[in-house]
Amino acid sequence: MTASSKRKRLLKESIEHWCRLLACTTPEEVHIEGFDADDCPLCLEYLGENCHKCPVFGWTGVAGCINTPYREVSYRLSDYETLHLEEFPFDGVAKEIWFLKMLLQKEEL
Repeated sequence: MTASSKRKRLLKESIEHWCRLLACTTPEEVHIEGFDADDCPLCLEYLGENCHKCPVFGWTGVAGCINTPYREVSYRLSDYETLHLEEFPFDGVAKEIWFLKMLLQKEEL
């Protein structure tokens, strides 16, 4: 598998993950799906020494998904132990999906 096809696959898996988050209807579902680096296919592959190989890093130029919609979601869910569904940042999740789809389109050029 080439590096490009691997990035495309991981972007697609990440988009699927965020779409599942968007479809959550209970806080329990959010907890099960997760929303941090341990739940992200891209992070599982690139976090740490390989962050510079991640397509998100390629777009932002910085590690840790800084300057992405993920940071907004992460910040707003920092206390997810007491999460109420009406507080869930569906708007931020939708922005993250859009962002990842944009990265996937760029990969496919």
